[in-house]
Amino acid sequence: MKTLSTPHTKRIISFSLILILLLYSNACHYYKVRSAQPNEIPSISKIGKIHKQFYINTVSDVYSISSFKLDSVSISGILTRPAKKPYYNNLNGYRYKEAETDILNEVHIYLNTDDVSQFMINRSSPSLNYLGNAVIPLSSILEIKIIEKDTGKTTASYFFGTVGVISGVLIIITVIVALTKSSCPYIYSCDGEGYVFDGEIFGGAIAKNLQREDYMLLPSLKPTDGLYKIRVCNELKERQYTDLAQLLVVEHPADQKVLLDKKGVAHSIGNIQPPVSAITFSGDDLLSAMESTDQKVFFFNDEEYSTNGVALKFNKPAGANMGKLVLRAKNTLWFDYQVGNFFQLFGNSFDGWMQKQSEINPDDRRQRIIDQQFPLEFYLKNDTEWNLVDRIETVGPLAYRDIVVPIDLTKHTTSEIELKIQSGFMFWEVDQIGMDFKNDNELEIFRVNPISANGTGDLDWLAELNDIDGKYMSQATVGMVTELVYRAPSASDKGYVQTCFLYTSGYYEPIREFEGLPQLLELYRFKAPGYFSDFSRTNYLIAIEKEAALASVKTFE
Repeated sequence: MKTLSTPHTKRIISFSLILILLLYSNACHYYKVRSAQPNEIPSISKIGKIHKQFYINTVSDVYSISSFKLDSVSISGILTRPAKKPYYNNLNGYRYKEAETDILNEVHIYLNTDDVSQFMINRSSPSLNYLGNAVIPLSSILEIKIIEKDTGKTTASYFFGTVGVISGVLIIITVIVALTKSSCPYIYSCDGEGYVFDGEIFGGAIAKNLQREDYMLLPSLKPTDGLYKIRVCNELKERQYTDLAQLLVVEHPADQKVLLDKKGVAHSIGNIQPPVSAITFSGDDLLSAMESTDQKVFFFNDEEYSTNGVALKFNKPAGANMGKLVLRAKNTLWFDYQVGNFFQLFGNSFDGWMQKQSEINPDDRRQRIIDQQFPLEFYLKNDTEWNLVDRIETVGPLAYRDIVVPIDLTKHTTSEIELKIQSGFMFWEVDQIGMDFKNDNELEIFRVNPISANGTGDLDWLAELNDIDGKYMSQATVGMVTELVYRAPSASDKGYVQTCFLYTSGYYEPIREFEGLPQLLELYRFKAPGYFSDFSRTNYLIAIEKEAALASVKTFE
C-alpha cells in the first residue's frame, strides 16, 4: 500500500463515517444513528449551495466561525462566541421540532485540541465575544458533522483516525468535496423503515452525447406490501435527464450472490478466489489489502507514476474456461475535486466550452475520455502480450460498486492467470479483488417498469421512464425528487431470494458560474492524451508539499 515518504507527512490517516437517517412524524422530526463502514460514504448534498452556519468545537467549548474559507491546508475565518447556542450537540437525542429547523443549517467542526489561541493571527485585543481571525490547519481537525434534511438523510459525519492507508491529504480531499460536491443523480432505496442512499447513476455522463446505460445494484432495497420504492434526487448544481428507470429483479439461490456486468448480463457469484499475488506498478505488495472488504484501500496513488495500477495473479482451476473478476471499487473524492479544478480553468467561458463539447461526435468524445484514463481498465496477459479485456466507466465517489468483469479463458492454456488493472492517478479506489471460476447458473431476470413516478411539483414522469426513446424525466433544479414505485415480482417456489438492480439511461449537465478569463495555456495541455492524470498527480504533490511546509512552520514555532 502506498504511503508517504515526505518526512513531515508520514502520519497515516483515514476516515470513518457516521450516517444518520431522518424519519418523520406529525409533531416532530426524528433521526436515528447508524454506524457506517468507511466504504459506505453517504450522500453529501447542498453544502456550498445554501447558507450554512459553521461552528468550531473544542473539547470544552464551541465557537462560531464566519467568513469561512477553505484551501488545501487550512480553514480560516473570524472566530466569535455564538450569538445563540447551537441546536445540535452529541447529547440532545435524535429529534427536532419545527421551531428548531435551523439545526439543518449547522456544520460542526471538531478539533483535536482545546486551545484555539494557537490558531489566532490577531490576538492583540480580543473582546468578550469577538476573538478575531483564525487559521486552522486541516491536520487539527478530528471530525466534521454536516447536519441537513436530505430526502431521508440528515447528518454526515467524517471522523479522521490514525489507521488508514493514505496521508493527511485525504482529510483535505474529504473536507473540500463535502463543501463542493458535484456528481450525478442520487438514488435512495426504501428498506422498509426509511430511504437509504445506495449510489449514483450514469456518472460522468455530463452531456447528451455522453448519455449511457447503467446497471446499479440496490443492496438496501426491500419490498413493502409487495412494492419496491426508489427515489431519484437532484441535490446538486446540475440539470439531470433520465430516459429510463427500469427495475431488474434476479432470482437466485440464497447461498450465492448475483451481479450484472456493464452490459446487463447476470452472473452468479458463489466461490470467490483471492489472488495469489497483487503487486502495484511500483512493487508494493497489496495482497493482504485486496483479500477482503476492509479499510485497506488501493488509491492508485503511487507518486512516481501518473498511470497507476496493480498486477494480479490467480491460480486457474483445471478445465476452467471462464473467470469472473469481482471487485469493490469507486471513484475517489480526489478525482471529483480535480474535475472541478479542470472546469474552473475555463472561467467565464465554461458554458461555451460545454456547448461545443456537446456537438462532438459521441464516439470521439468517449475516446477522449479513454485517452485521459478516466475508465478503470482490465488487461489479460496471453504469452507475452497484454490484451485489453474491458473498461469500466466512472461510477461516482459516494458509494462503492460491486463490479463483475467476465473474462474468456478458453484460449488461456497456462495454469496461472495474469491480469492488470490500471487508471489515472487517484481516479479510482479498490477495496477488494477476487475471481470466481464456476460457470454461471441459469438466472431469470424480471424486467419491471414503474407503476408510478411522481415528482416534485405534482409531475408525473411515468411515460418518460419506460423506454430509451429520448423522452426524459427532467430534474432541472436542485431539490427535485421523483419517487418510483415498482410491483415486486412474485417469488418462485424454489426458495430463491431476489436481488434488485436499477437499470437507467441518461445524462446530466453541471451548472457552474465561474468568473475570469480562461487559462488557455493550461487548457491547451489537456489535448495531450494522459495529461489529466499528470494534472491530478501534480496537484497531489503540491498539496503534500503545502502540508509539509505547514508542519515545518508548526514544528519551528
